[in-house]
Amino acid sequence: MKASSLFLPLLVCPWLCAAAGEVTVEAKPFSVELELEALVVPGEPVEFALTPLTATPWTLEQMVPHASRVKKGEEIVRVETREIDVELAKQRLDAKMSELALAKATKELTAMELEVAADMAAEQRKAARAKEDLEYFSKVSREAARANAAQSVIAYEQRLEAIQEELTQLEAMYKADDVTEDTEEIILKRQRDDVTNAKFAVAQAKIKASEVFDTVLPRQAEDFQEAVLRGDFQLAEASENLPRSLEMKRLELTKLRDAGAEADRQLADLEADRKAMTLTAPADGVLYYGEFANGSWNGGEMIKALVRGTKLPPYRVFATLVPNTTKPHLTVRLTEEQIASLNLKTKGTAALAAQPNTVFGVSIRSLADYPDGDGRYLLELNPQFPDGLQAVAAMKAKVVLQAYQMEKALLLPKEAVTRDASGAPYVALRLANGTVEQREVRIGHEHKGNLEILGGLEAGQVVVVDSEEKPS
Repeated sequence: MKASSLFLPLLVCPWLCAAAGEVTVEAKPFSVELELEALVVPGEPVEFALTPLTATPWTLEQMVPHASRVKKGEEIVRVETREIDVELAKQRLDAKMSELALAKATKELTAMELEVAADMAAEQRKAARAKEDLEYFSKVSREAARANAAQSVIAYEQRLEAIQEELTQLEAMYKADDVTEDTEEIILKRQRDDVTNAKFAVAQAKIKASEVFDTVLPRQAEDFQEAVLRGDFQLAEASENLPRSLEMKRLELTKLRDAGAEADRQLADLEADRKAMTLTAPADGVLYYGEFANGSWNGGEMIKALVRGTKLPPYRVFATLVPNTTKPHLTVRLTEEQIASLNLKTKGTAALAAQPNTVFGVSIRSLADYPDGDGRYLLELNPQFPDGLQAVAAMKAKVVLQAYQMEKALLLPKEAVTRDASGAPYVALRLANGTVEQREVRIGHEHKGNLEILGGLEAGQVVVVDSEEKPS
């Protein structure tokens, strides 16, 4: 195909050049062509975008130049790793310390569980024994102590009585003698001393018994009752505090486990980031800075930005690899008016801006149903590149799409059609008797100031254009 066939002039009637007067309606060939600017984009690009798992900055150290040919496995981006390596060493040490702390806390919890069980059993035994001691004292010990004290007084009184009786008999016996010998006096004195001591012992026994009855036993009763109260209190306190301490230890262990798991996750994320900092080409191809998106290429901005010392932007494509095996296609961003005249069967022609004399056919690959953020609709075209044509990604191309074509169509200049108050289109039709009549028409496509008339007029009729003559 020759270059002259790329942009065919629109075939119109000779009267279409007139600005005013009358035109005769004739059937002529009519076509609607869209002349568009397109971009060559790769069919299956490999995009490089950082998806870091940590806040560690990715500082660019070295990167292959824009539009470089690279081999599979070749390093294309080198990132400064000193900071992340230091942090990795720190976190690995922290992870080891966390592991040791967790093991220690686990062992302490096991020991504490045994200790709490033993302490609880001891408190329960202490409380039970205090109650048993009080009960035994109330039923046995107290009465036995009273009986013992009373019996002690009786025993001392009986002893006193026996010693007194012996003294009485000695005195009676020695009195019968007229003369009391020295030995007898000694025996009597000794017996009288025994009586005195026995009386003193009786008095002390009564004091002791009184102390037992009035002081010792009541105090013992109070001590036993207090022991019961203290045992119940300590048991209740232990029942509340020991399980609480155990639960706190368990929570502490859980906290350590959670902290350890979080530390492990952060370490894994950091190690993943460190591994991802080595970016290599997954295939042979050409590396572009920036990305191909929404029918455009934003490489210009990235070419300026990707220099040594730059912090690579996260979650944003900063480079694109175009594999040698990929098949490029064309993209165009359309307005609402342009997309209205297209359908999936529309075809056309195109030529690269770099090689305008080589024209090739195109067909629609996909057409967006919804606009992008700029209100444009993305159109993708399948090109039939001829052999030997080098279509490189990011090249520009001119595209002509045959949106509409009719071999015979009734055409009028746009200014020949007027609309009434309701919006209905009409023309001023010159009748055979010379008068002008308002004739409603049905219009079709509009292109380059011309309207296609679908109904209301016939070939050969005359229409008044831009005239002051009023229709009847």
